Amino acid sequence: SHAAAVARYTNLAVAVDALHLIGVGLWLGGLFALMTGLLPLLRRDRQQFTALARAGWGAFGRLAAFSVALIILTGVYNTGRQVATVDALISVFYGQALLSKIGLMLGMGVVGLLNAMLLHPRAAAPLARLLRRPQGWTPLSLSRLPQLVMIEASIGVLVLLAAGLVTAAAAPQGPEFIPFDRGRLLDSMTDSVDDMLISFSAKPNTPGQNVFLIRATSARRPAPAEVLRVIVRLTNLDEDNGTTAVDAQEISEGEYHIGGSYFSLPGDWLVEVAVRRSGMEDTVAQFIWVVPPAVEARELIVSNQPLEPILTGVGLLGLGALTFITAVYALRRRKTAVPPPSLSAPTQLFASAYAAAQWRSLTISTVTSLPEKGEKNE
Repeated sequence: SHAAAVARYTNLAVAVDALHLIGVGLWLGGLFALMTGLLPLLRRDRQQFTALARAGWGAFGRLAAFSVALIILTGVYNTGRQVATVDALISVFYGQALLSKIGLMLGMGVVGLLNAMLLHPRAAAPLARLLRRPQGWTPLSLSRLPQLVMIEASIGVLVLLAAGLVTAAAAPQGPEFIPFDRGRLLDSMTDSVDDMLISFSAKPNTPGQNVFLIRATSARRPAPAEVLRVIVRLTNLDEDNGTTAVDAQEISEGEYHIGGSYFSLPGDWLVEVAVRRSGMEDTVAQFIWVVPPAVEARELIVSNQPLEPILTGVGLLGLGALTFITAVYALRRRKTAVPPPSLSAPTQLFASAYAAAQWRSLTISTVTSLPEKGEKNE
C-alpha cells in the first residue's frame, strides 16, 4: 500500500517493492526450508555431516547472496520513495521501525556470512590473512552450523515483525519534512503575448479554496477583436492529476475571476490563461505558480534535504548492475555446464526397465515386511 500511494512512477514503485518481497522470500524462505529439511539429516548422520552440509547448504549460498543484494538495492530505492529526509527517518515511528529492521537485517547478514565462511573456507581467506591465520582457517568449527542457522532464522523472524511495524505506520512524506522557500511566492504574474497583456493572481494562495483574478487587455487601440472567453487551465507539476480547465467570469472590462478549490495540493502549478477572441487564434499566457504548503516545516535536527534524488538513483543503478551481473553469470554457467551423456535407445529402455524392477522389488519387500494381522507392530 505504501508503494501504491506514491504519486509519481507508481508502477515502478510497486514493481521494486514486489522485488523486495521476492528477495526476502528467497532468503528467509530458503533458510526455513533448509532448516526443516536438512538440519534433521545433519544431526542424524554425523559421519557424513561435512559432505551433507557443503552439498546441501553450500548451494544455497549463491541464492542467498543474490537475495541479499536484491533486498539491499530495492530497500534503498524504497527508502528514497517513502522517507522524505534524514530528519523524517530518525524522528517518526516509521523511520525508527525501518532503522530497527535495517539493524536486524545487518545482524542476520553477519550470521549468514559466518555460515558462508564455514561452508566455503575461501570466503574466510581475507579475514584469515588479516588475523594472520593459516590457510583454511574459519572463525568457527563447521559443527556450529546448526546453531548459527537457528540464530539466523530467529533474527529473520524479528525482521518480519519489524517489517510488519513498518507496514502499519504512515510513511514520513509531506511538506512538514521539507523546507519551503517562501522567496518564490509572488503576489501576481504578468506576461505579454502578441498584443495582449495578461496577468494572474490567486488569493489567499493556499491549498483549497482560492479566488483567481485575471486581467486580459489588448495593447492595441482599438482592440483588434472582441474577447469571447477567458479559459484557465491548471496542471499540477508535482503529481500526475491531469489538467483542469475553467471558464473565468467577467466582472468588468478586461477583468475576470474564478472561485473554487482548484489548487488542491501545494507545489508548482502550470497556469495557462487562454484568451479567445472573435476571428483570431487563442492567445495563451503560461505561468509557473507556486502554492505554499498549509503547514510549517519541522525544526531542523540533522538534515532536511530530500533523500529521494540520491537513494532512488543509487537503487536503480544498483539493480541495473545486479541484473547485468546475474545475466553474465547465468551465461557463463550455461557455457561451462557439462551436458549429460547421451544414451542410445536400447540403453534408455534398459535403464527404464531396471528402474521399474528396482521399484517393484522395493514395493514387494516393503509389503512382505508388514506385520501380519493381529501381530504387534514394534
